[in-house]
Amino acid sequence: MARGQAGEDHVANPVDRLLLAEKRLQGRGQWREANPGAMRIRWPLLVGTSIFDALLHLMYWLNSAELRFSIGLNYRVQIARLDFVPNHEWHDNPIGRARMLGGARIRGPHYHAWTDNRHLSTASALSRELTCARQLPAQIRRWDQAFRWFCGEVGIVLDETPVIEPPPRSTLL
Repeated sequence: MARGQAGEDHVANPVDRLLLAEKRLQGRGQWREANPGAMRIRWPLLVGTSIFDALLHLMYWLNSAELRFSIGLNYRVQIARLDFVPNHEWHDNPIGRARMLGGARIRGPHYHAWTDNRHLSTASALSRELTCARQLPAQIRRWDQAFRWFCGEVGIVLDETPVIEPPPRSTLL
């Protein structure tokens, strides 16, 4: 079967079903040190009433001069990610897909959607890379906005769940 095609036993099909399913965060997320200057949460998800083999993965760089964080959905590998980076940083899209994604070079905050990267999986292996990205909508410029937007994009229902606060800075800039 050709790369990216969807046969009945294609390894990407469970990802498609996961994204269609209603998901909720399990328990309370707790920030933990990931690397010096970065904090992380690996938050389990409930699908129905069962804990599922998927995680919401949050990274927040504490002492960056500009706001910097990432929010990802992991299921075996990372299947979707929002990268909130300064406008002077960029992501380069594959040339063959640049037009449909909004350009060859996406500056600043961007989002790697499963639908844009599904074609990278083979019939037997999910891609470990999310090479295709789109610009994050311009109105999303804060942590809480990005968190709620991302959860909506991947089908995580927040209901009345308050958005977890970003971790406090550990140094003064």
